[in-house]
Amino acid sequence: MCKRVSVMESNVRYKAFDDNSPAKKNSFHLVFISQEPSHIEREQAQKHWINEHAAFVVNHVKYSKMRRYRISHATLDKRNAFENRYGGIAFVEFNSLSAFMRNMLNPNAVRLNNSIVLDEMNLSADSRIMLMKEYDLGDG
Repeated sequence: MCKRVSVMESNVRYKAFDDNSPAKKNSFHLVFISQEPSHIEREQAQKHWINEHAAFVVNHVKYSKMRRYRISHATLDKRNAFENRYGGIAFVEFNSLSAFMRNMLNPNAVRLNNSIVLDEMNLSADSRIMLMKEYDLGDG
């Protein structure tokens, strides 16, 4: 039984990057659930995320080898129905877990990852990161 359920109401979604390739059977996803630092307003963190951070990530996609990067921001509307503890969620898709792990041995990918982590301090603190794998369950 779960101890806590968090719900996020979103009214803004971005497809920051999509290589438009067909879905892969063994796709692997990194899912980042972001909570802004206490000294930064949510709106400011979200603006930095889409205008600076996402642009940086997409401009260096050749080093990360991601297939897709999608972002969903929590609503800024004060009338929302949920607590919106988190400022947003990012879904980053790779061909497979093994391809992701092999790529992380590349010095350029390591440098990029370090730069991304440093920049995330402008939009995120105490974030949750999940690893997800897609399975093809067939047609029935």
